[in-house]
Amino acid sequence: MAKQKTGKVYLYGEIAAWSINSAVDFINRFDEQAKKNDRIEVHIHCPGGNVFEGNMIYNKIINSEKPVDIYIDGIAASMASIIMLAGRKIYMAKNAFVMIHAPSSFVSGTADTFESAAKLLRSMEVQFIENYSKRTGKAEEDVKEWLQGDNWFSAQEAKEEKLVDVIIEPVEIKDSAEIEVKDHYTSTIYEKYIEFKSKLNDNKNLIKKEKMDKILTMLGLAAGTSEEMACEAIKKLQVRSQRADYLETQITEQLKQEITALVEKAVADKRITADKKDTFIKIGEASGIDALKVALETVTPVPNVAAALGDQSQTRIEISAAQWDKMDKEGTLKALKNNDPETFQKLFDVKFKK
Repeated sequence: MAKQKTGKVYLYGEIAAWSINSAVDFINRFDEQAKKNDRIEVHIHCPGGNVFEGNMIYNKIINSEKPVDIYIDGIAASMASIIMLAGRKIYMAKNAFVMIHAPSSFVSGTADTFESAAKLLRSMEVQFIENYSKRTGKAEEDVKEWLQGDNWFSAQEAKEEKLVDVIIEPVEIKDSAEIEVKDHYTSTIYEKYIEFKSKLNDNKNLIKKEKMDKILTMLGLAAGTSEEMACEAIKKLQVRSQRADYLETQITEQLKQEITALVEKAVADKRITADKKDTFIKIGEASGIDALKVALETVTPVPNVAAALGDQSQTRIEISAAQWDKMDKEGTLKALKNNDPETFQKLFDVKFKK
């Protein structure tokens, strides 16, 4: 008799419509394994997430023509604790945990909106209770208590409550790099990269720096690689993503915001005048942030007329051709024209009109 072939599908991370754990993406991965294998293992390390997406995943597993066993590798919490119930057998690593609580939602709006949301949540609670009761053989009134607050179950406790069937040694999981990059949307990788990058100024947050450097390493880039190069590498990743257009927009918008912030700071620091703002923004968009920084660093700061003239007020400027030459050499004529056009005109007339 030929040995049965086993396919593995991983439910690692939050269940959400935008992630690798959307119902559509999970089902695609599940079907891919079901085509070429005799049985399926679904490995769970999941904090929960969207109930509607989770129900679709649950339905796919429980209606599978191939036998499906569930392996709780780390945690099966919230909606993941429902999904695990769809397995033929549930195996739980002895250092893993299950967490059960009532479904929740963030709602804003009118009283009718809140009443409608409450009705939906109560309906979800009924479904949850039915699922837990059916799997464990316990009365619905008994499992209803599990929806009061967060209820954590160790492997031994979960087995005693008949939530799982078998306690096993910690299972071997996929390489973390493969999970973090290949099994996530490109947009999610970019969001994480920006999150880690934005916190680098916090010297205490070394873990975030390590994580960002890890992402760069997984992209084949050295630690400290410029954001532009990192973004280009991220865009080229061959991952399962139906949102490449969204990623491109997201990256472009993020870079534009950083470019605008750099230029606005240069205006505030009086390195450039406000009328040059659009020009420098275009330099950044065309050549990148690194090129923009170089361009701004080479600009001579806009001179301050008051500082150049010491304590003298603009009305006390000597109206002479020599004064024009002096201010022309100092580079303060443009500032004078902007701040005191009347005095500038007098100097101009003395210098150039006969």
